[in-house]
Amino acid sequence: MLVATAILTGTAAAQEGADESLRGVLRHNVDGEQVPIEGAEITVADAEGDEIDSATSDEDGAFEIELPGPGSYSATLDTETLPEGVALRDEDRATLNLNVSRGQNRSINFFFGEDTRNRSTTADRAMQLLVEGVKLGLIIAITSVGLSLIYGTTGLVNFAHGELVTFGGLVCWYLNFQGGIPLVWAAPIAIAIGG
Repeated sequence: MLVATAILTGTAAAQEGADESLRGVLRHNVDGEQVPIEGAEITVADAEGDEIDSATSDEDGAFEIELPGPGSYSATLDTETLPEGVALRDEDRATLNLNVSRGQNRSINFFFGEDTRNRSTTADRAMQLLVEGVKLGLIIAITSVGLSLIYGTTGLVNFAHGELVTFGGLVCWYLNFQGGIPLVWAAPIAIAIGG
């Protein structure tokens, strides 16, 4: 219960002091190296089309635009301000429509040059789905074994068993992704807290 209170308190405190913004880093690939794009102009408009603000990318390619509050916005990259030889991968994606929540500092991405990513084949995708299915099946199996053990020893069904498994999963996720604790350590901590 202490962990849940700390999580909720930290989230509320973060939302109270946070302002909304759009940010990003513009880079393009030159001979396998990511090179920042300096001097590119990004303009943000609200849902009605009224301009909010604009920013120019710095020497690291970074930009940030403060927003007046949550809502729907559009961010437009002025392709005329791009350096010579740099072009968007898809010219239709020069304007991005975004929804920004309260307290959100949203990152936006513009993609430049050719797409050099390796696309997975159907066999790769099938193998990934098989592994994910086995992982989910193992989670369900371990949960059912626990439920079966409790019923077998006490003769009573513990309806809170699924709730405890879910709580343990959420604690493990929070410790791993938000706390930066490796999964090998986050899982036993979550088990100790939940059990």
